[in-house]
Amino acid sequence: MVNKEGNMEIKRETEKAVLVTVKIELCNIEREVSRDVWFPKSQLDKDGNPNEWIVARKWEELRDELEARHGYGLGILLTSIGGVSWI
Repeated sequence: MVNKEGNMEIKRETEKAVLVTVKIELCNIEREVSRDVWFPKSQLDKDGNPNEWIVARKWEELRDELEARHGYGLGILLTSIGGVSWI
């Protein structure tokens, strides 16, 4: 996954973390969902974007949640993090 556009839109911020909206496409049921996700500031790069490993970890958590709720085989695609394209 590569950040294609630039800085994220931060919804909320604390001393140690930022809250951003993550958008996910559920391809097999043609539906887009969004979730608010906290990212530790220590895992943001100099431009304020999350490092790839933390995105992968949060992605696994979101995927597990969505598969538990909607079933397996959804064709889940991460489309954006904080308004920034990740596809």
